[in-house]
Formats: sequence, structure tokens, C-alpha cells
Amino acid sequence: MRHSEQPITPAQRALLDICAGADASELYRHLSTTLSTSIQNFNRHSLTDDLRSSPTEKTIEAWYFTLELMECLHAIALEGPPAG
Repeated sequence: MRHSEQPITPAQRALLDICAGADASELYRHLSTTLSTSIQNFNRHSLTDDLRSSPTEKTIEAWYFTLELMECLHAIALEGPPAG
């Protein structure tokens, strides 16, 4: 741990343990499904009422964050299992 880093909390450790115990491809698929469902729900509920409607900034940020996580998981999956 670098000098400027804070120790992780028990909740952060639990999240890391879940991620470490799952395959990156599996986590990627879950996030992909979640993102697709979110976008489909927006399209179904928002665009049917007003074709000019658009997602809020908060929604777009959430979608972008999900895509960033998916990009990281894709890179991990390409690396393969750790050597050793």
C-alpha cells in the first residue's frame, strides 16, 4: 500500500472478494445485461411519451461508469488467469 492510500474498509474488502471470486467474463455479462435493461427501460418509458426526451445527466453518468467497469473487466479477461 502506498503511503497516501487509505486502508480499505470491510465493505470495500467484501466487494473485492466478490469480484476476485468471479470470472471477469461473468461479471462483464452481468454488467452488460444490467446496462442493456436500463437503456431499454429508458427507451420504453421515456421515448413513448415524448420523442424529444433524453436521459438525465445522472443517468448518462451511470451508463458511462458501467461502460468503464466493463472495459476494465474486458481487459482483465484478455489477460487471462494470473501466472503462478
